[in-house]
Amino acid sequence: MSKEGAAQTLHSKPTDLLLHRVRKTTLTKRTSKHLPKIDVNDNTAFGLISGEPFIASVCFDKSTATYVAEREWSADQTIEHSGGIILALTASSSAEFIPWVLSFGDTAEVLSPAWLREEIEARIRRMSAMYGGK
Repeated sequence: MSKEGAAQTLHSKPTDLLLHRVRKTTLTKRTSKHLPKIDVNDNTAFGLISGEPFIASVCFDKSTATYVAEREWSADQTIEHSGGIILALTASSSAEFIPWVLSFGDTAEVLSPAWLREEIEARIRRMSAMYGGK
């Protein structure tokens, strides 16, 4: 690929790159003005699946606070510092949101809404029974 001229699309699905993961940059004379327009999903809530949006509040302990705080999970998110952090955000899919919260294990606690907290608790109870808990 030439280091001069119009830039070319390299990936069919561009992604956000977190600055702290960038290790090297190379200055080129390419421009981006000829890149094709990309349709941006206008969904500004957490999740790819469209559903009834809901506002959730999750407390993360200090071991996961930096990871959670440095990303944008929804356009309207707020972060409150409390030893760890409390993240409030809009989500569009409980089918995606619940596994995401569970992926943090015991470092994340759903504070609200009550129905989401109850669903997380029910899943944890079923998981505990599956692994021999009472």
